[in-house]
Amino acid sequence: MAEEWAGARRFRAPLRRGPVDPGPGASGRRAALLARLRRVLGIELAQLDGGVREAGRQVRLTPVRFVRAMQLEGFRAYQRKHTLALNHVTVLAGANNAGKSALITALRRASAITSAETPGTWHDVSDRGFEEAQVRVKLGRHDALARLKERQSAGATVVEQVARVEASLGEARTDPVLVVKPNRRDKINVEPADLEWARVLAQLPVVVLPDNRQPSWPLAPGATAAHRTATAVDGVVENIVDGNLVLPTLRTWRRPGPRWQAFLTHAAALLGRKVILPHDLDEHGFVVYLGDHVPAISYWIEALGAGVLEQLTVAFALAQYGGGLLLYEEPEQHLHPHLQRLAMQHLVKLCREGNWQAVVTTHSNHVLDMDERKGVSIFLVNEAPYAERRLGRAPIHGVLDALGVRASSLNEPNAVIRVEGPSDATYLRFFLRVAHPDLVEHRDFTFDFLGGSLLKHASAALDPVGIADGLVALFRLHPGSCIVIDSDRDGRGAAMGKPYAARFVEATEENGWSKRVWVTEGREIENYLPDAVLVVAGKCKPSIPQDPSGGFARFSDRIKAAGGSLRGGKVAFARAAVEHMTEHAGTDWLGELDLRDRICELAGFIRGRCDQVVTPV
Repeated sequence: MAEEWAGARRFRAPLRRGPVDPGPGASGRRAALLARLRRVLGIELAQLDGGVREAGRQVRLTPVRFVRAMQLEGFRAYQRKHTLALNHVTVLAGANNAGKSALITALRRASAITSAETPGTWHDVSDRGFEEAQVRVKLGRHDALARLKERQSAGATVVEQVARVEASLGEARTDPVLVVKPNRRDKINVEPADLEWARVLAQLPVVVLPDNRQPSWPLAPGATAAHRTATAVDGVVENIVDGNLVLPTLRTWRRPGPRWQAFLTHAAALLGRKVILPHDLDEHGFVVYLGDHVPAISYWIEALGAGVLEQLTVAFALAQYGGGLLLYEEPEQHLHPHLQRLAMQHLVKLCREGNWQAVVTTHSNHVLDMDERKGVSIFLVNEAPYAERRLGRAPIHGVLDALGVRASSLNEPNAVIRVEGPSDATYLRFFLRVAHPDLVEHRDFTFDFLGGSLLKHASAALDPVGIADGLVALFRLHPGSCIVIDSDRDGRGAAMGKPYAARFVEATEENGWSKRVWVTEGREIENYLPDAVLVVAGKCKPSIPQDPSGGFARFSDRIKAAGGSLRGGKVAFARAAVEHMTEHAGTDWLGELDLRDRICELAGFIRGRCDQVVTPV
């Protein structure tokens, strides 16, 4: 068995099961905090952030892996033995008919076992000489047991299973392997010894978000259902969630209650805006209030766009079950790229901190915009000649290439702000969010990094004819390009510190595109930061010497003179500065030098590009 699972990649996360020493008075402070939350929210802390919790219990932040790996042989198009190691979030990318849904289906079959011989379908068996397929699922026994105990404490009837699993854990030293064998007699066989583990997998539970999740209108009035158990084509009962469940099931939830509050929390994270639902739901429908401003805009649920309904359906699934193995097919459906990223960011957060493990299939490169190093694995599924499938990890550029993503994907936003480095983007992103919150990154604008010296190889010419060899016509890469450059001046009226940057600025003045270039009034973009921000982000003494040059001193020199440090680099400093300014949202952070005017000009340029792309009716 060890050889069969040798290819399974392991991910080890630090255990964070709680404080070692809470210190004196911790229980009193905890009780006071719980009491305050009960008063504010009006609920018991039974469920929070997608995980089932009991009031007063420690919130578990250890990532879980209910399924460690799976192995297919003779299952649909997987003729040879294929092993897939599952991470906290596993993303399957590839072309149509490459075999992504087959992997999801294999997990669905294993989680729907009800007896030693469960109804199945012969279509699951490969048509190349196989009478019986084999699906092996390696379970994470400790994570599965912990999940069953949490469900037991929340009222689920899994007491007998918990006792039997605890007994088997005392004897076994390795994670159990559930062997499921679909055959051509429309049956799925499982060994009696594995039947208990099949029931454990089903009790996690396994939640399916199928590729067709949109509701059908009108919904039946007065429909009620605590949850849906949908019958698949082979007669097996599964936990399938689609848009038709949202309205009938929300009527049955206690309001305000733990699941209700969890639904609103998930919906707000998935949509990137506040979501309000009235407590008294109408018989035929209800009103949804969306927005970050008061009063929020109200919509009847039937009038909501398909993308908003998609996110509400996902939020419902997360709140309804509170944890388990989530099989999520094509989250990009009906979603703008910005919402695709929000959906995956929230899902990755839940899987790293809560009771969820997810397997996702996708055709979208926007779904892949996440940190692959921390509990996320991306696999490319390829269709080789003779219908053979190849499954394996691939560099992200290889996955993007298989999805058809090209460099022209940069043209999707209406405007591109080219900056020298990521710290500049961090500041500008914050300033735009404060002054013009209606502008949305990745929709209205995006950032591209030049690197200061890259301007040596850039040309401001608009006509490609006559551009010297080796130079790039920067403004022709994207018609909505604008550039932010540090002046690097030693004083007011002095020449720019970099001659090549000065030549580029002069060229934009000659061709009439000077409004697309923002040269900082001070020496660097950090000179727009007030002294109070420099003190906090640079960990300086209580005060910092004033800048006698009026914005032309090196900010790093001032921080060092005040006993601070830039050990983490400019990016870490920028994050600390933005975090401090975000915490003090009531302060005017745009008052330094010409920052306010420049931000308004930049926002005006972005809006102008949006008006050129989409003309209002």
